[in-house]
Amino acid sequence: MGARFYETMASHSLLFCNRSPVYEGLFEEDTHCVMFEDDLSDFDDKLFWYLKHHDEREAIVKRGYQHVCENHTWNKRVEQFTKTVEEIL
Repeated sequence: MGARFYETMASHSLLFCNRSPVYEGLFEEDTHCVMFEDDLSDFDDKLFWYLKHHDEREAIVKRGYQHVCENHTWNKRVEQFTKTVEEIL
């Protein structure tokens, strides 16, 4: 998973992405982001719904931003890396 997912949320934007097991434990659907099926069967419905429902969209954007700032910054990654190395050594 690329940094663009984190960057999207950190820039106060809605993360609108395909559903994937890769995100498990990182993001919560409809809490931090909006996920659609790989076959795009629900893409239009979700896109137009969130375009019409500003408050719901903005709530996800706000929670996504807070989540990234609290859990997915470069400082957090360095802390995780350092802790892992210290445990090994």
